[in-house]
Amino acid sequence: MYMNDTNVFISQKELFSLYNHAGSPDTQGQGLPFRIPRSLAERFPEKNNAVIRQFIPSPQETVILPYESPDPLSEQTFRKMPWLVHQYNSRVLIRATDQCAAYCRFCYRRAIQTQVSGFLSNTEIANLCEYIQGHKSIREILISGGDPLFGTDTWLYKLLSGIRTASKQSIIRICTRIPIVLPERITDSLLATLKEFGPLVFVVHCNHADELDKQSRTALNKIRQHGFYVVSQTVLLKSINDSVSALINLFTELYRLGILPYYLFQGDLTQGTSHFRTPLSKGLSLYNELRKNLSGIELPRYAVDAPGGLGKIYLPEGCTQNGDGNWFLKTPDGKTALYPEE
Repeated sequence: MYMNDTNVFISQKELFSLYNHAGSPDTQGQGLPFRIPRSLAERFPEKNNAVIRQFIPSPQETVILPYESPDPLSEQTFRKMPWLVHQYNSRVLIRATDQCAAYCRFCYRRAIQTQVSGFLSNTEIANLCEYIQGHKSIREILISGGDPLFGTDTWLYKLLSGIRTASKQSIIRICTRIPIVLPERITDSLLATLKEFGPLVFVVHCNHADELDKQSRTALNKIRQHGFYVVSQTVLLKSINDSVSALINLFTELYRLGILPYYLFQGDLTQGTSHFRTPLSKGLSLYNELRKNLSGIELPRYAVDAPGGLGKIYLPEGCTQNGDGNWFLKTPDGKTALYPEE
């Protein structure tokens, strides 16, 4: 939709000039392009602000630790098609595109982002819908990417129409960052298109209260006014939101907007992202303080995706620290995975 529009996106050189930022490595070789909407940079012009730092490439991305992985959730293990992951019996994940309006530098799919190119074709949509139709246990369909709302209304109509034909009763989740990074994309036309294919839930990725400025609030309010249920997910990020005050501000503001704080995720062990990961011990301490200061409806679930494809584990109940300071993560079915204390 916007991919090649130079008026919509700011170049890396322009951005660094705006923030008087030092040089950066070529991150293309790390599997994740650079992209930031011009409007996003203009909304947050202050140097080193918590929002834009999530999108600026860093030389630290070239640091690969021994326990990091290009596929930390082992999605490849559960991939039934290049763009369909079926890990849990009752739900599937569709990677509808590799395109985002802005690329988060901590993205856990950063190394495999290029395995799906562009947006799903009509043939690919037909194939995934055939798979869904053949698996009656599926109750939820997560549409992710990339960011599916970066596609055109026409393309989204084709995708959702096929999915809804294949599974009339399933709940569709749209996993998106668009209301935050490109709120002008949230149009009445887009929402009218999505409204045809309910029940549909928006899962909005939001990491800091500063992201909830006038433009993003307008977009989020518009989504809710069209009758959609909206929840949030947040990644715990070092030097971005790893303080009690930052997290309380974020979750209370989301709640005021009528958005349910859904998940707070511990950072995945993705290659080149250690500079964003908060130590698990600190995350547990922060969450303990959140439980003291937030109501039950304001408090998200703290969770980690266990290495090795063992699935989502809720914290703190799912972890214990071993003798060398690292963490054992225990799944509901009794399996264990090791998570390092950094």
